[in-house]
This record gives sequence, C-alpha cells and structure tokens, in this order.
Amino acid sequence: MIEVEQIPYQKPEIHINSITFNDGTTLSLESNSIVVFTGANNCGKSQVLKDIERYWFNKQYNLAPKVMTNIGIDFAGDINDEFFETRFYR
Repeated sequence: MIEVEQIPYQKPEIHINSITFNDGTTLSLESNSIVVFTGANNCGKSQVLKDIERYWFNKQYNLAPKVMTNIGIDFAGDINDEFFETRFYR
C-alpha cells in the first residue's frame, strides 16, 4: 500500500506588507498588525482606504490611486487561481 502524505488545508490569506505614497514615503506593515490612520480633516485618511480599494479593482473600473503609488502584497495558503483572478489583481 502506498501512503500519501496529506497536507493540511490553509485558507487563502492576503496581507498588505507595504504602502508607498506619492511623496516616496513607504509604510511597512506586519501581517498581523492593526493600522490606524489619524490626522486632521481632509488630510487623506479616507483617500488611502479608497486607493486601496481602487488598487484591487483597477482593471475592472480603470481608476488610478490618488495618494499612493504602490501596494506590496503577500499571498498565503491554498490559493485557487480562479478565486483570486476574479476578485484581486496582482
């Protein structure tokens, strides 16, 4: 009898590991960190979140981010290409 090693399933996870802003500043993030944006009114807190959303759906809506230039992303777990291709863009 041939034994087949079973590898435990790990759910797919996506972690933002860095955000680079228009001024060249890069914010590095740990996978289990909690990030809180604080600041005065109209300084870009909500725009960062909108830009992250636009980054995910850029191909679908053709919207460019306004306050950031890049997001670094880590993928982990058992990633089904079809799942990510329909929801997220690398």
